[in-house]
Amino acid sequence: MKLTPSTLGSVVLCKSAKITLCTFASISFFTLASIDLNANSIDPVGTCSNDIVYANYIANHQTGTNPNGTFSNDPVPGKPKGKLYIIGGGSRPVTMIRQIAELSGTTQSGYAFVLPMSSGEPESAIERAKNDFYSVGVKKVTGFNFKSDSSLGASNDINASDLYKKMIDSLRYAKLIYIPGGVQSNFMNAIKNTAVAEAIHYAYQNGALISGTSAGAAVMSRLMITGNQLNPRPGNGYVTIAQNNMELEEGLGLLPDVIIDQHFIMRQRLNRLVSVAIEYPETLCIGIDESTAIIVDGDIATVAGESQVIVIKNHNGKKAILNGLLGAKNMELSVYLPGESFKLR
Repeated sequence: MKLTPSTLGSVVLCKSAKITLCTFASISFFTLASIDLNANSIDPVGTCSNDIVYANYIANHQTGTNPNGTFSNDPVPGKPKGKLYIIGGGSRPVTMIRQIAELSGTTQSGYAFVLPMSSGEPESAIERAKNDFYSVGVKKVTGFNFKSDSSLGASNDINASDLYKKMIDSLRYAKLIYIPGGVQSNFMNAIKNTAVAEAIHYAYQNGALISGTSAGAAVMSRLMITGNQLNPRPGNGYVTIAQNNMELEEGLGLLPDVIIDQHFIMRQRLNRLVSVAIEYPETLCIGIDESTAIIVDGDIATVAGESQVIVIKNHNGKKAILNGLLGAKNMELSVYLPGESFKLR
């Protein structure tokens, strides 16, 4: 379902007491992407350490319900032990790649897992990420393309292959999960309501660093800007601050009350983020420029890289509409430089 201001009010996003039992059942089919079928590349630990847990997971979810009572893309209760490294796209200086490796601890132990489903060339996306991380001393990097297939029925979890099970297991216990760029909707279509989404949340909750760039940055939030305009006007890009124009879909939900925009200053995306801030005042809107990132640790975000991060708050929540154009007063806009921090809540 596409989420717009007109439809959002009718959608229960499993918040607080309004929790619905959502299915994990439509498990994704997979395609193999540039990995060797040996023990170390399938599972860098060398064994599938969680076969029993995975079997229990399958048994609990084959009926299409989640016994924990939460949606797979919802944040797990309690403060996550992990961190987020969210990159605004563009080039990634080696200093940023090294910082990702050091924060995740993968230069000393553990392994990185690349999820390329945003990319139109998933095998190449995995290889590029591998080369980046190898260059800064990460010795174990694997990747897998969990490709979506809408024809799969509700009982396919139970029929998952041994390779799929091992990949889910490896994803859950990765110290670093990296999501390259591409099309954010493609990524979410591939993993929403699947064991992949659950595994990402599990890893984050238990100490992993989750990193993404461009589309991989957009998916971090609960509400995700797709980039599509619902009512585009003549001109290039986002030329208006207008009602019901920006399309939002459901994201991964690692940041429940934040919306991320990327390539922000380079591609002049202020209009679209202001529009989103006016129409979704309950969220903190963050625009991250290219070659720049925010490092999220709990409720604090710190800017890293080469450019700026723009943060827009519209906690007043009031808006005016005239001929489809949006108006709002007393919004707060801040521009943060590398090394500076701000609160997310």
